[in-house]
Amino acid sequence: MGTKAKTMDQEQLSKIFAENPTYLEDIGKLGTPDEIVVYLSQKGVTVTSGDLIRYASESVTELDDAALASVAGGAWTNSDDNDRAVVSGVISFGMMVK
Repeated sequence: MGTKAKTMDQEQLSKIFAENPTYLEDIGKLGTPDEIVVYLSQKGVTVTSGDLIRYASESVTELDDAALASVAGGAWTNSDDNDRAVVSGVISFGMMVK
């Protein structure tokens, strides 16, 4: 039997991103959770794509009127490619609105 990898929670990831703001800048240039996992592993951070997806979904908060007014419109395609590509943007955006 194999051992299950320890998952990283939102608080741990928030601390890492707060202590290393350049990570968010670099992550914003990447497209998929798997690319982010590789990038962070090169920085010594062990995280799974599932951890990142969970973090992104927990980081999304309701926008206040001022933030909502500054958001440009768009369309959701509901495709797997779109789901993967949006994760890095949500992580960066989630950190900006906190």
